Amino acid sequence: MVAPSFNGTQVFVGPCKFRNEAVGTGEYELMREYADAMGGFDERLYYFFAKGGFSDGMRQLEEQQPDRVRLIRLEDMYEKQ
Repeated sequence: MVAPSFNGTQVFVGPCKFRNEAVGTGEYELMREYADAMGGFDERLYYFFAKGGFSDGMRQLEEQQPDRVRLIRLEDMYEKQ
Protein backbone atom coordinates (compact mmCIF):
# COMPACT_ATOMS: atom_id res chain seq x y z
CA MET A 1 0.00 0.00 0.00
CA VAL A 2 1.31 3.45 -0.91
CA ALA A 3 -0.71 6.59 -0.25
CA PRO A 4 0.64 10.15 -0.53
CA SER A 5 -0.87 12.86 1.65
CA PHE A 6 -3.02 15.56 0.09
CA ASN A 7 -0.26 18.16 0.36
CA GLY A 8 2.35 15.76 -1.06
CA THR A 9 4.83 16.05 1.82
CA GLN A 10 4.04 12.71 3.47
CA VAL A 11 3.69 9.19 2.19
CA PHE A 12 2.06 6.24 3.94
CA VAL A 13 3.79 2.97 3.06
CA GLY A 14 3.00 -0.49 4.30
CA PRO A 15 2.08 -4.06 3.49
CA CYS A 16 -1.02 -6.04 4.38
CA LYS A 17 -0.11 -9.62 5.33
CA PHE A 18 -2.85 -12.20 5.76
CA ARG A 19 -0.57 -14.97 6.98
CA ASN A 20 -0.29 -16.82 10.26
CA GLU A 21 3.39 -15.99 10.81
CA ALA A 22 4.61 -12.81 12.47
CA VAL A 23 5.92 -9.95 10.32
CA GLY A 24 9.60 -9.25 10.99
CA THR A 25 11.97 -6.34 10.52
CA GLY A 26 12.88 -7.50 7.01
CA GLU A 27 9.47 -6.25 5.90
CA TYR A 28 10.23 -2.84 7.43
CA GLU A 29 13.53 -2.68 5.54
CA LEU A 30 11.74 -3.59 2.31
CA MET A 31 9.17 -0.82 2.83
CA ARG A 32 12.01 1.66 3.48
CA GLU A 33 13.58 0.64 0.17
CA TYR A 34 10.26 1.20 -1.61
CA ALA A 35 9.87 4.63 -0.02
CA ASP A 36 13.45 5.56 -0.96
CA ALA A 37 12.77 4.55 -4.57
CA MET A 38 9.70 6.81 -4.69
CA GLY A 39 11.55 9.80 -3.22
CA GLY A 40 10.19 13.33 -3.04
CA PHE A 41 8.51 13.10 0.37
CA ASP A 42 9.57 14.95 3.51
CA GLU A 43 8.06 12.40 5.86
CA ARG A 44 7.49 8.66 5.57
CA LEU A 45 4.97 6.86 7.73
CA TYR A 46 4.99 3.07 7.90
CA TYR A 47 1.78 1.19 8.67
CA PHE A 48 1.90 -2.61 8.87
CA PHE A 49 -1.26 -4.71 8.84
CA ALA A 50 -0.86 -8.36 9.81
CA LYS A 51 -3.05 -11.29 10.73
CA GLY A 52 -0.17 -13.18 12.38
CA GLY A 53 1.14 -10.35 14.53
CA PHE A 54 4.64 -8.94 14.69
CA SER A 55 8.11 -9.97 15.79
CA ASP A 56 9.79 -8.52 18.88
CA GLY A 57 11.99 -6.45 16.57
CA MET A 58 8.96 -4.88 14.91
CA ARG A 59 7.38 -4.08 18.28
CA GLN A 60 10.64 -2.41 19.32
CA LEU A 61 10.60 -0.30 16.16
CA GLU A 62 7.08 0.87 16.97
CA GLU A 63 8.15 1.75 20.53
CA GLN A 64 11.21 3.65 19.27
CA GLN A 65 9.39 5.47 16.46
CA PRO A 66 5.72 5.77 17.50
CA ASP A 67 5.11 8.70 15.15
CA ARG A 68 6.47 6.81 12.12
CA VAL A 69 5.80 3.09 12.63
CA ARG A 70 2.36 1.64 13.41
CA LEU A 71 1.56 -2.04 13.83
CA ILE A 72 -2.04 -3.08 13.30
CA ARG A 73 -3.16 -6.63 13.98
CA LEU A 74 -6.29 -8.19 12.54
CA GLU A 75 -8.03 -8.05 15.92
CA ASP A 76 -7.17 -4.33 16.21
CA MET A 77 -9.44 -3.63 13.24
CA TYR A 78 -12.56 -5.08 14.82
CA GLU A 79 -14.46 -3.89 17.85
CA LYS A 80 -14.79 -6.56 20.50
CA GLN A 81 -18.25 -6.99 21.96
